[in-house]
Amino acid sequence: MGPAVPSRTHVTQPHSLTAPNIFPDKDVAPGFAQSVTDYYAAMGNIGASIMTALETMLQVPQGTLQDMASKKFLTMMVSHYMPTVSDPDNNRLALGAHKDIGLFTMLAIEGNDGLEIYVDDEWLAVAPKPGHLLVNLGTTAEKITSGYLNAILHRVNNRSGTDRYSVAAFYSLDNHVRLTPLPGYGQKGGPDKETTAELVAEHAMAFIRSALPPAGYEAGRHVFDAVLEDARTEHALVQQGVLPVA
Repeated sequence: MGPAVPSRTHVTQPHSLTAPNIFPDKDVAPGFAQSVTDYYAAMGNIGASIMTALETMLQVPQGTLQDMASKKFLTMMVSHYMPTVSDPDNNRLALGAHKDIGLFTMLAIEGNDGLEIYVDDEWLAVAPKPGHLLVNLGTTAEKITSGYLNAILHRVNNRSGTDRYSVAAFYSLDNHVRLTPLPGYGQKGGPDKETTAELVAEHAMAFIRSALPPAGYEAGRHVFDAVLEDARTEHALVQQGVLPVA
C-alpha cells in the first residue's frame, strides 16, 4: 500500500504508478483496513526518525536527507508466505535473493524465521525479535554514500514448513533526486563503488526492467516511461529554480 489517493486517480492519471489502496471487504476482515492504515502512518513517523538518525551518523547537516525525501514516499507490503519448505540447493525459496532499492526498509516479522542475509560468502539466519523492527539499508543508501553504507543481499528460506507473515515498509527518496554522493562521501567506497548520477526514478526503473520478463516490461513501458519523463522534468525545474528543492 501507499499514500491515500482519490479513488479515480488511476483513471485521471493513467500514467501514474499511484493507485487507490485496496482492502478486503469489512465483513471478511473487520478492522483490517484501519489497522493497516494506522500502522502505515506509524511507519512514516518512525521512518522520519530514522532519517534524522542517519543524518547524525553520517555527519551531514540535519535536513539533508529529509530534503531529498520531501514527499515522504513510503510504500508497504503485507506478506503471507505459504508453509512450503524451501530448498535453496535447487533454487526453491519463499523469496529469492535480492537487495532493496529504496533508502531503507523497516521490517516486522511475526512467527517463524526464514530471513537470511549474505555475509562473508555465506547465508546467515536472522531470527525475528518480538517487539522490534529490522531496518535494512537499500541500494539508494549505498549510492549516495559511495558504498560507505551497504545494501545487504537477503532472501527468505522457509525452513519450518509453516506459515510466515511479515510487513515491510519501504522508505524512498523523491523520484527527481539525483543520486550523487552526499558531502564527504565521494571517495569512501573506493573505485569498485562508483556512484552514477542517475535519478531515483531511473534507478528504480532499471530495477523493474531487470526484474520483469521482457513481455511484462513492454506491457507497462508507457507508464514507466511517463514516470521517468515526469522525474526528469521535475529535476530540471528544480535546477532552474522554478520549483523549490523541498
